[in-house]
Amino acid sequence: MNHTYRFLTILLFAAPLLNAEPWKHIIEADGVPTMMVQFMKCYGDEIWVGTLDGLAVFRDGKPKKVIERQAAWDVLPNGKGRYWVGTQRGVILLDGEKTIPGLEGYSVGSLEAFGDKAIWACAEKQNIITLMEHQGGSWKPVPRFKRRSVAGLFRTRAGAIWAIVEADGILAANPATNPEEWPHHLKGRNVRSFCEDTSGRIWCGTFPPHLDRQGVADRSRYPRPIPSRYPGPRR
Repeated sequence: MNHTYRFLTILLFAAPLLNAEPWKHIIEADGVPTMMVQFMKCYGDEIWVGTLDGLAVFRDGKPKKVIERQAAWDVLPNGKGRYWVGTQRGVILLDGEKTIPGLEGYSVGSLEAFGDKAIWACAEKQNIITLMEHQGGSWKPVPRFKRRSVAGLFRTRAGAIWAIVEADGILAANPATNPEEWPHHLKGRNVRSFCEDTSGRIWCGTFPPHLDRQGVADRSRYPRPIPSRYPGPRR
């Protein structure tokens, strides 16, 4: 009886695992440019996969190669059927079936919309990162950040933009409420990882090794540097 009881107990707990969907191993023959994946992003029912040899999008589970023979670092939707893509050779605007290149000669590692009209891009050339802006014309440096090396951009659910500055913390602004005000947080620190919790508070992993949570004096020291997690140009 005891053995039967134990068997039924194990079966009860194992049933969800036995009924779980099996993993599918996706390979290059399925339509992915290469298996060296650099990022994945979900927009609605679409899954965008950036690799060291291009960009693919999965729709209804079926992949389609969008960009080939160059590394893709980031993708940002910009209206119906329009996407900005950051690559090792610049930025590409996908507009339906058209591909429009820009920022040629730069490696573009992070993209974000600032307000309703501007697109920002972290563009690297010769190990110097410049925050560039596009408002319908040519790309131009963002004046406020001309002397700052912005390595990553992050948008919160409230619409605020956080700019990660190499070895000098983060700056934040909300284009809807205070586009000209950029409070500087964690000065002199190298922000390696960044996220927003369900309460809207910002968490940062920094070097020298700390874990910082916005609004609370709450730090934990680690014996070694925290691995990089923020998006940015890959050298």
